[in-house]
Formats: sequence, C-alpha cells, structure tokens
Amino acid sequence: LIRVSALFGILTGLLLLSEKSLKKLGVAVFATSSFFYIYSYAMSSHVYVVPLKWLAVSGLILHLIGASIWLGGIPSLALALRNAGKDAGDHSMAVVNSAKLSIVDRFSKIATLAVICVGVGGLLASFTMFNSLSEYYTTNYGRVLLFKIVLVSCAGAIGAYNHFVLVPMLRKEPDNEKTQVAIKKSVTKELVIFLMIILATGALTYNAAPKAGGNHFSGHSGGGHTGT
Repeated sequence: LIRVSALFGILTGLLLLSEKSLKKLGVAVFATSSFFYIYSYAMSSHVYVVPLKWLAVSGLILHLIGASIWLGGIPSLALALRNAGKDAGDHSMAVVNSAKLSIVDRFSKIATLAVICVGVGGLLASFTMFNSLSEYYTTNYGRVLLFKIVLVSCAGAIGAYNHFVLVPMLRKEPDNEKTQVAIKKSVTKELVIFLMIILATGALTYNAAPKAGGNHFSGHSGGGHTGT
C-alpha cells in the first residue's frame, strides 16, 4: 500500500514540476514520495528479518537513495548529451560543447556524493547480513554480493576517471573531439554495467542473507521468509 501510494505521489510530483508556479510543491511531493517508495523496500526485504534491523534498514535506504541518483542518472546523462547535439540548431559548436560540459560537470559532482552514499549504505547493510567472513564466498548470497561489489567498483572507477581526468580535459579544451568521444564511450560502459547491477540486485533479492536464515527468501516481511 505504501509503495503504490508513493508511486502515485512520485507521478503527481512530476506533473507538478511541469508547472513553474507549482515547482516547489512538486519538489516536496516528489522527494517525500521517493523516500517512502524506497522505505517500502526496507519493510519487505531481508533487511527486515536480520538482527540489527535498524542498521540494515538505514544502510539499505542510504544505499538505494545513492543508487537511484547515481545509476538512475546515467541514462538521463546519456540522453541529455545526445539531445544537446541534436538541439544545436543555429548555435555554434562552442556553445553546444559548453552546454555538454556543463551537463557532465554537474552530474559528476552529484554522482560523487551518490557513490559515497552507495558505498557507505552498502557496507552498513551487508555488515548485518553475515555471521562470518567465509559466508561471503561459501553462500549464494555472498557470491552474488561480491559480484555486485565488483560491478559497482568498476562503475565507480569509470565515474572517478570521468570526474578527475575527462571532465578537467574537456574543461580545458571544450572542442576536443577525442575527449568528447571518450566521455560518450565512458557513459555507454556505465550503462552496460548499470544493467548488470540490476540483474545482480535481482539475484540478491532471490537469495536470502545468511543471518536471515536459509538460501531462499520468499519476499515477505517479518516471519514470512523461508529457508533451511
């Protein structure tokens, strides 16, 4: 009920954002609904049935907020860069390149904070899921989690390369085609990794954490989880 209501609120917030006079209200509705939408996952997943539930829930919320901003922003970044070139019209390439630089620069700063949230939140949540370090590689949940950590690390490394290398290069030479192509390729790689992270997250949802008990999780909160 909370998730469906929050989704309705998110859509309502988006509609309000399209009206300048209601933009502030739209931001408030969208942000509040987004938080409760994310919180709904903490009410019906493995974090709800492990010890130190408060720490697991806090970590999951922080992790999902960061992932939504970072990974959810990558497709938007790719689309914005593509549209910046298509909508150039009569503008000079210098103006177009300046617009692209502004888009990449702003996303790079936001993504840096989001990556920190993803890392910290993930560590907090995963800390509550295992009884011992060996379970990271002896259980299905642990192995999938390690695979997801590798994927997120790769995406983070690409993001760091963009932030510390490509963006400064583009800032110095906005018309440098090689740098622009490098950024496009980098964003494409992040998109591919993004899809793989979604698959890994789905696999984590299917497998129960060791401290939640068992190898499979039915998806219900509280005592509604099965396993051996």
